[in-house]
Amino acid sequence: RGVMKKPAIILLMLILLFTGCNIHVDGTESKAIIYYDSTLIALVYLNLKDLNPQVIRYTSGAVNGFDVFNDGKRLLVAESNLLNIYSISGQLIKTINLGTDVPYWPKIAPDGNKFIYYDNSSTYLKIADFNGNILKTITVLPTFKRTCWSPGGDHLLISNDGGNTTLYKIYISDLNTTHTIITSGTALDFAVYSSDGQKIIYNDSTDINSVTYNGDVIFTTLVSADITKPVYYNKTCTKVYYIAGGDIMEYNFKNSTVYQVTTGANANFFCLVP
Repeated sequence: RGVMKKPAIILLMLILLFTGCNIHVDGTESKAIIYYDSTLIALVYLNLKDLNPQVIRYTSGAVNGFDVFNDGKRLLVAESNLLNIYSISGQLIKTINLGTDVPYWPKIAPDGNKFIYYDNSSTYLKIADFNGNILKTITVLPTFKRTCWSPGGDHLLISNDGGNTTLYKIYISDLNTTHTIITSGTALDFAVYSSDGQKIIYNDSTDINSVTYNGDVIFTTLVSADITKPVYYNKTCTKVYYIAGGDIMEYNFKNSTVYQVTTGANANFFCLVP
């Protein structure tokens, strides 16, 4: 009595394996990362760091950004001149027709009903639904490509990969007015919110920095990172994920340690899986 039998142990191991290994770390469900390395899109579980990445799909054309749906089971991919929805296992679910637009850096809204993307043909940001209907066009910041929805979905963070030094906020209710959050001495890129909307983290040329939602500095130069590559807080803001030397790294605030998540990934960009 009180001792788990061998069949029960085997069953538990199988449950963990086939449910995505949802082991809890720091009080929250641990995440997976999906990354792109110029030839393939792959997934790696953060709680099974000794496993090889799982290939979702090999790519024949250029991938110009992707985002993961809130259910963690689907992926919105901008590739060549198309926007495709794939399952995490790599099965094509749907192709979204955007006419002559060339989509880059799609980001799904928190409500899951729409997304924003940069149209490389018109140089404008556009919001569309998943039937390809253009809902709104943002014209006040042409050539600005990177966006992040606020957790409530009422506004966007907008930054650029072209060397611009200002991070902007724009409300969905007023797409003609920009609000400056912070101006840096060097180019800032890939700005994203924390899950509670209280912090913003971004890549400042080659360093990872953070500010509050109203621009108060939290920290500068947390770690060095590859230029123009994404950065993310985890859900509880206890860790930061970024790319350095082509590999995805994990910085832990609790003990100020850095863990190398991938080896030889040569990652161009990545997303955390909810």
